[in-house]
Order: sequence, then structure tokens, then C-alpha cells
Amino acid sequence: VYAALPEGFAFASELRTLATLPEFPRELDPDALALYFTLNYIPHPHTIFARARKLEPGHALRVRNGRVIRHWRWFDLNPGPSPRSPEEAREHLEAALLESVRLHLVADVPVGAFLSGGLDSSLVVALARHHQGDLRTFTVSFPDFPTYDESRWARIAAGHLETRHTEIPVTAEEALATVEKVVDHLDEPFGDSSLIPASIVSEVTRRHVKVALSGDGGDEFFAGYNKYQGLRLAAWLQPFRPLLRLLSRLPLPEQRGSRVGERVRQFRKLVRTLHPDRLQRLLATYTLFHPGEIPHPGLRGRDVLAPLLSGLLEEAHRKGFRGLDAVLFVDSRLVLPGDMLFKVDMASMRVALEVRVPFVDPEVARIAFSIPGKWKLRGLTRKWILRKVAEQWLPPEILHRPKGGFGIPLGEWMRGPLKKSLEETLFSPEAEKLGLDDASVRALLEEHLARKRDRFWELWNLFVLLRWAGRWLP
Repeated sequence: VYAALPEGFAFASELRTLATLPEFPRELDPDALALYFTLNYIPHPHTIFARARKLEPGHALRVRNGRVIRHWRWFDLNPGPSPRSPEEAREHLEAALLESVRLHLVADVPVGAFLSGGLDSSLVVALARHHQGDLRTFTVSFPDFPTYDESRWARIAAGHLETRHTEIPVTAEEALATVEKVVDHLDEPFGDSSLIPASIVSEVTRRHVKVALSGDGGDEFFAGYNKYQGLRLAAWLQPFRPLLRLLSRLPLPEQRGSRVGERVRQFRKLVRTLHPDRLQRLLATYTLFHPGEIPHPGLRGRDVLAPLLSGLLEEAHRKGFRGLDAVLFVDSRLVLPGDMLFKVDMASMRVALEVRVPFVDPEVARIAFSIPGKWKLRGLTRKWILRKVAEQWLPPEILHRPKGGFGIPLGEWMRGPLKKSLEETLFSPEAEKLGLDDASVRALLEEHLARKRDRFWELWNLFVLLRWAGRWLP
């Protein structure tokens, strides 16, 4: 992050450093705040403060006499020629991943790896085991909330790959303590709640190693998220849009952790993407608060995301990407650096753990974006080409397991042990200082508490923002 101030040019690895300078004005950037409400995080080059900016990935600045005289991109994603067959794509991708993992294992200290039991982390571990005979892997288990506990998949992968596996059980009490600690550490609002489990696994891993490999990047490069299936379904289901919208209004309760309640939530999320315009369909997959529903009268209707996405899509089209390939390009520029890698960096650096991401490698990215989208999302099968690579390395249980989330039951805790803290925060002096609409916030809370709608994400977004404001705003 950097800022051009009257006293000179300031830069640092973290925003908190700039914010503690006596001459730094802690004035909010309205566009950044609107993006936070809309995206749940603040993407490059914005920061929450108007006078500070993040240097975009692959960019450089030249500064002279305290002023930026040049700002340019030194690295760009230029895919190679498309492979002639799925088998050729598989061979090129496997070779690039093997080399990337080898390079990421080079260190003066022992290197471990996160292992969730998902496809991406398991494949990284498998390739790491190919290069070295002994590897430590780490996962956390949540015995108090088995719906969110994926440790059994990690055990299966670790057993098959013969790693020295460490599984650390985390109680609800310990996880709750981490919530307060992590949220109060933020120097900028960041609403992705998977920061909490990421912080927990980083903390326990750091007790054993100083460097860990992670599987981040696989979803954005190879179409691993549910939303890619959702966009394809939305295109297919356009003729049934009126009926499906009507069905989505039925008074059925939403509840994470309940199979039926979660299906209701996912169905309503899919229906929100049923728009005849492609850009509007894509916007619906990113949007937390629709611009017209932002609970801040001064920002309501301030649509910063649409022009941002339009610009990224135009760049994707100039590079020859269409359809799913264009969406993956947008995610590699927006979601991956602004949310996923930012989250991992915050969680790990808080405890002085270095996390390395072999998927986010220039050669892997070049090959990934040379592979056509039809070999990434085949029908409704996500990461098809990556699965073809993984077939040589992983057991069928891991290859064909359902995609899991990386979370803890914060939504349920908002109705229980977090309820008092949530209510005190939502209706605190900071809410008035920021100009939040009390009635809109109260309606969200009441819907969630009554289980009419799952408003966990919206409430968490507001909770984090207000806790941040109480710490950083004058």
C-alpha cells in the first residue's frame, strides 16, 4: 500500500502502518466502502482510506521527489497456444504443476502443507510427496460442529499419500475466541468469514513449521466454484425464469447446516442470477448487497462494481477469452488477489507463517488459461481437466467427494453465543457515525434470528465493518 502525502511518499506492506502516521488522513473512500458492501472485500487498487492505494499484482511504481511519475504493469497473463487434445492439456498441466511444487519446496527450513482433503490441497501434497520423502501435513477438526468438519477427508488423503499428518481439534469455545481476536486484528474491513478457519489452521501449523504449501488458486484457474455451474444453469433456465422466481418467494426457511435449508438458500441464490443480460448474471454471482439495497443511504445505488466488471470483461475479450474463460480471467484478476490470497496472507502473516501457493505460478497460469473452458467445466463437472491430472495421484474418495466449504457455524452462533456481541456492534455509536440505516440493519437481523432468510453474510459484513470502525476511525 502507498500514499502520496504533503510530507512525502509513504509505502508499507500493511495499511495499519500508513494509518498510524500522524499526517495520514483517515478519511473513508466512498467507492471502496460501496465495493465492500457489494463484494464483501475491497479490491485493488482501492483501500478503505481515500488517500491510500494498493499496488495491483504484477504492477510497479516509480517515485521521484515524493510523487509517482510512472505506474505500469510488468507482468501480464499471456496464455500459450491451446492444446490439441485433453490428453495433451493434461500432460502440460501436470508437468507445470510438478515443477511449480518443486520450486515452492525450496527453503532453508522444513516445509509443511495445509491438507483439507479437497482436490486442490490434496494434489499439491501428492506432488510434494513426489519430490521429497517426508512431508508434514496439517488440518483442523471441529468436533463440536460435525457438519463443518472435513477432517475425515484429510485423514483419507494423508493415509493414501503417507504424510506425517497432524490433526488439531478445535472446540467451539476456542473458535469463538479466535473470532474476536482475528476481527480486531484487521486494518481494513474484510468480510470473508473463512478468514476465521484460515487463521485457526495457520496458528496451529505455525507451532510445527515456518513455511506451508496451500492449494489456493485451483478454483479460479480451473472452474472449481459452484457459481460456474450456476451461471451455466442460469443460461439454460432462462425460459423458466418467471416460474422459478415465483417458487423462490415461497416462505421456506433457509439454514446452513440443514440439508433442506441449505438447498433453499442455494436455489434462491441461483434464481438471482436468472437475468437475460450476461453482465447482470455475472454481477449477481459477486453481489452481497445489491447497490439499491446497501444499508447506507449515502451509498445506496452507488454502483461501482458494474463498471469494474465491464472493464475486466473487455480486457478478457481483447485477449480472446469468451464465456467461462472470460469469467475465470475476471476471477483471477479480482477474486483471487482481492479475496482468497489476501485472506491467506492476513491469516498466516498474523502468526509469522509463510504460505506458498504453487497453483499461482506464472507458468501454471499460462497453461491453465491456454486450456479451453470446455475442458474445465464439462457439463456440470467442475475442474474436469485438473481431475484428469489428479487421477494419477489421488484415491477415488478424494477425486469424487462433494465440494465442501471452509467455514464454521458463525450464522448459528449469531443466534446463540455471538448474539449479544452482534447486537451491541450493529447498534453501536459506530453505526451512527458511519451513517448506516438502522431500520435496514434491524430488518436483516430479525430475518436471520427468525430463520426466515439466512442473512449471515450480510450481518457478518456489517459486524466486521463496525468492529473495524471502532478501532480505526477517529
